[in-house]
Parts: sequence; structure tokens; C-alpha cells
Amino acid sequence: MRTLRCPVIASVLRSLSAPAWVALIAASVALGRAPVAGQDLPDMPSFQEVLSLQVVGGVAISPDGARVAYTVRSSDWEANRVDTEIWLAAEGEPFQLTRTADGSSSSPQWSPDGRWLSFLADRGEQNQVHLIDPRGGEAWAVTEVEEGVTSYRWAPTGDRILLRVREPETDEDKARSEQYGTYAVEDEEYRNSHLWVLEIDQRGETTEPERLTEGDFHVADAEWSPDARHVAYVRQPNANLLSFMETDIYILDMESKESRDLVTGPGPDSGPEWSPDGGWILFSEFDKDLGSLYYLNGEFARIPAAGGEIEILTGSFDEDPFGATWTDAGIRFMANDRTERKVYTLDPDTRAIAALPLPTPIVGSWDFTPMGRRWRSPGRAPRACPRCSGPGGAW
Repeated sequence: MRTLRCPVIASVLRSLSAPAWVALIAASVALGRAPVAGQDLPDMPSFQEVLSLQVVGGVAISPDGARVAYTVRSSDWEANRVDTEIWLAAEGEPFQLTRTADGSSSSPQWSPDGRWLSFLADRGEQNQVHLIDPRGGEAWAVTEVEEGVTSYRWAPTGDRILLRVREPETDEDKARSEQYGTYAVEDEEYRNSHLWVLEIDQRGETTEPERLTEGDFHVADAEWSPDARHVAYVRQPNANLLSFMETDIYILDMESKESRDLVTGPGPDSGPEWSPDGGWILFSEFDKDLGSLYYLNGEFARIPAAGGEIEILTGSFDEDPFGATWTDAGIRFMANDRTERKVYTLDPDTRAIAALPLPTPIVGSWDFTPMGRRWRSPGRAPRACPRCSGPGGAW
């Protein structure tokens, strides 16, 4: 792969908004193709080359830490679309594991025993959960949900999969679409999502999904407890975009199927993460005036899973924390620091926070082994400006 390094341009790009750097790239391309007397300009990439960059994301590390599944997004110019597929890195060269014709494959997850790799794909019947043997073979769908699956999560015990499914269209909606075509009234029409669960055995055979939540609200996120006896989920009034300001956290008992509120308040409470012993729940919260939500930092807090007093853990941290995970190795989270995205450790008892030394200044999505000793994440070096020509553009 040939790499074009432009330290001056890269420095400027890091300080600009998206529209500004797009305009700057356009100007740079124009300059790069215009002769300037007495000056040798670098061969700048074209817009098509920039859009042809392959982007790595969606990392999933196997339970034993030996294999990594990840997504690669690429441009299909002939089909005029963007394609995302799953690749696998183990021994030897990484290879493409999935190929979804006229669609994409996303959200890779390993079964807790590492036997199966699951993913979401629309292969003609909406977005469904699929299984594949990472050693090779064909994938098959383990769900047949009419509206498709929005997101899913394996139970730590490996015998169940939690599904988040959007509510189906009503007869009235279908009749209107048939008569007038597809349209929606902004901020007034939406379909909420709810939780379902299915059982799965070691052969990959599943039962019919069972509904877990229903009512006039939207489930935005959910996380199993370590013993798979409870689910912490994020509930909001509806699926409208601005409804995220009113999120609360509830606990679902998987035996009784009853829910109880755990964290409720005027601001957003989200991102529940169980402690390894199941005794605490870490979450993101914002208890300030909602008018300042877009420019003040949020906080990480914890609360006993059985209910109790909320403890703020990042009150002394002068950045906006996000993306926390809690394993036996402790709490780790991300935060943007000027032009970098760093990883930090947090001691929930002492509140001590420290940045982890990393080989790259910008990290993306990540995944950990169950014990938290090994993790994988895509990263970016902002000073590198790849001159893409096919797969060599992948970071």
C-alpha cells in the first residue's frame, strides 16, 4: 500500500468541521491537478479514491482471544451502493467470511463457547440473525421475524438470544401506503421496538421467539446480567429522535417476565453495563439542565442492581465519557481529548482515572474477552492520508 503523508493538511483537517474539510479536499484536488510554476505538488487522491477507502469497524473478539471478526465497508461503484461484509482474522491472512448479495452483513458476535459467529443480514426476508461456522461453510438464518431484527445479544449462558424488534405496521398504515405511497409526518409517526427472546441449542437450532416487553414505549438498548437471570434495558417514551432525552433504565426478571424501574429522572440515563458479579450497574447519566445537554459533559454513575443510591464516578473527569465496559479487569471507557480519542481505566471504588497508552491516537469500536485481559479495536492515524487503490486502503 502506498501512503501519502500530508502533515500540514492533516493538521488543518483535524481542526475543521466536516463541511469545511470536504471543501478543503476539493480545493486540494483542484490544486493537485493544476500546474504551479516552480512547485512540485503531491499527487492528491480524487474524490472517487477517497470514497473507495475501505473502513474497518464492528470488531468482535472470540472468547479465547484467538480470532477477531470485524466489518469492512467498501464502495460498489457498479451497483451504486456501499457494501459492508464480515472478515475474520486468525492464523494467516484475514479473509472475507460473508457475502450478502445486494445487501450487507453487520453486527458480528461470537457465541459464548466460540463455536458460532452470528451476524445480521437481509438476504431477502428483512434483517435476520444468521449463524456461521467460523471454520467455513454456509450461513443460515435462525430468526424469521416479519419486521426484521434491529439488534441482538447472546446470553452469557449461550442458550438464548435477546432480540430487539420493531413493532409491525398496522392495517391502517398498510392501507395508507398502498393508496398514497410511503410518507411520514415528521416527529409524529414512528414504530417502537420491544424485546423478544429465543432459545438456541448447541446445534444452532432455535425456538420461536417469545415476547418480553410490550406497551406504549420504545426499548433503545438492553444488556444481559452475568448470570442471564435479568436484563437491564433502556426505555424511552417513543422512537422519535429527541426522545433520547427522556431515557430511563429498567430491570427485567427473565423468570417472571416482570419489569421494575431502576433509574428514572428528567434527563437521559442510558448504556447500562453490569459489574462482573452482577451486583452493580454502571450507566451514563446527565442530571443538569437539558438545555445544556449539547455542550456540557455527561457522567458515569453506578447503582446497586437491586436498587439504591446513585454514585457519580467521573465527577472529576473533564471530558465527556462514553462506551464503557466492565470486566474482571475493571472499567474501561472512551473519551475525546482534543483531536484524539483515548481509552481510560476507572476504579469504581477510588474513582481514579488513568489513560491507557495506545499505539494509535484514535480508536473505534471495541470488544473484550470475557475476563477483559485482551481486547481489539480498529484505530486511525490522523496524519496518514492513504492513496487508495483497492484493498490496500483498509486501515
